Amino acid sequence: MRTFSGDAALPGGRVDEGETIWQAALREAHEEIALPPDSAMEKLTMLPPYLSRNHLVVTPCVAFWPADNGRPNFKLNEAEVSKIFSVPFEDFLSGREGWYDPLSHTTWNGENFPLHQFGGGGEGRVWGLTARMMIDAARIAYGVEPDFPVGLVRAKGGIGDQEEFIWRGLEWAKKNKPSRKGQL
Repeated sequence: MRTFSGDAALPGGRVDEGETIWQAALREAHEEIALPPDSAMEKLTMLPPYLSRNHLVVTPCVAFWPADNGRPNFKLNEAEVSKIFSVPFEDFLSGREGWYDPLSHTTWNGENFPLHQFGGGGEGRVWGLTARMMIDAARIAYGVEPDFPVGLVRAKGGIGDQEEFIWRGLEWAKKNKPSRKGQL
């Protein structure tokens, strides 16, 4: 996305009129990395919507690619994607030193949130919203919590709920009518 140029991201984009969220996810994956829309991928679930730092609503679609189908033959669209890399999915539950940065936080709308960063700052760095979506998808897939705190850290102390933050953010967006809207 032009908005997040240079950041690691998952395929995605705006839902076109008449499309479902799943149809948009498959279309975008095909446009960006040449994943065939009629592939052997199994649709698993949609995660709850997230709100990006520039107030875009993002609804992740989670799918499974069976190992016995072999690795997909990805081909990147150089106008939208600079490279493709992979990370073992379960690594998004690991706070091991050199992989996860536990000290980063960001403030958004007056709340202090963990800013999840993986990859040790190298070329395969995954951070922010993409990292959070990968954490939540891994939590669901493996049925376990990561070995680091996930939710918002309130100024008063304690860990909050990501979904609570999303709904507060959506309420803010309704009141302030941001100029950009989108999903996925």
